[in-house]
This record gives sequence, structure tokens and C-alpha cells, in this order.
Amino acid sequence: MLAAFDDARPRIMGALIDAVSAALRNLPTVRLHRSPRMADFAKWIAAAEPGLGWDAGSFATAYAANRRDVSDATFEADPVAMAVRDLLALPEHAQGWEATPAEWLSALTARVPEAVRKSRIWPVTAQALGSRIDRAAPLLRRKGYEIERRHSGRRIITIVPPPSGGGEAVPL
Repeated sequence: MLAAFDDARPRIMGALIDAVSAALRNLPTVRLHRSPRMADFAKWIAAAEPGLGWDAGSFATAYAANRRDVSDATFEADPVAMAVRDLLALPEHAQGWEATPAEWLSALTARVPEAVRKSRIWPVTAQALGSRIDRAAPLLRRKGYEIERRHSGRRIITIVPPPSGGGEAVPL
């Protein structure tokens, strides 16, 4: 295996130098549609695409797909976000639901399996649920949910599902 690597080493170095050369040449003219996290890295790789033999925009497409996959996995790993999704998928809540944290806790707890209810990650108080909804809010918003918290004599949480049942846009 080492012999094969030694044989390929000049081609590997040549490919890396081609990529760096293309990136240096193209960097001043690269404009990203939207700057993601690690914007400098994304811009550098977009500038290097021709030197890597990639089509223009292929990195942005792959990066956005990876972010969607990570976002989906994170959403599915959050039992509160999943319970909110399931509750709002019911016909009687298709337009959203406005309730106190205690009412949300009762409704969501009734929808999750016993194993989830008994786990340490499931909130057992209305205050804990409010905190968990705050943490799940970015995940829900990426899926198109609207979340509003108000306090006018009593605390109210309003969550409205996306019009067409979900989907997210995570462009680069």
C-alpha cells in the first residue's frame, strides 16, 4: 500500500497545487449567494472548484445538502420538536395552537411513548417545557414553524405549522 501511495504522490501534489492555484486566481471574483457559517472556507472552496475538476456551484449544493441532513437528524433526535410536529399534524391543530406551557406539556406528554415520558430528557414541568421549546425553536423554524411567546397576565406559547406540512430551505 505504501508503494502505491508513493507512486500516486506526485499526482496528489499536482492536484492539490491545481486546486490552490485555481482558488488564488478565482477568489477575488467569487460571490456566494448567501454566506454560511465558515464563510471564508466556503468562498475558498468555491474558488477552488475548477482546479478540483468540480462544476461551478457543486460545493454549495453538497454543503446545503449536508446541512439539511444534519438539521433533519438533529430535529428527529429532539423529542420535544418531534412531539410538537406530531401534535400540530392533527387536523384540529392544523392551523396551529395557542396554549399555556402547562397545556402544551399535557398535550405533548399525552402524544409521546412512555419510554420518552420516563426518560431524563423529557420535561416534567411547564417551566422545563418552556425552556425545551426555546431550545427546539431554531429546529422548528428551519422546518417552517412560527413560534411566538407572550406574557400578558399569563404565559402563552403559539406555534403555527408550515402551510404545506414542512420542508426547509437551507441555501448557501
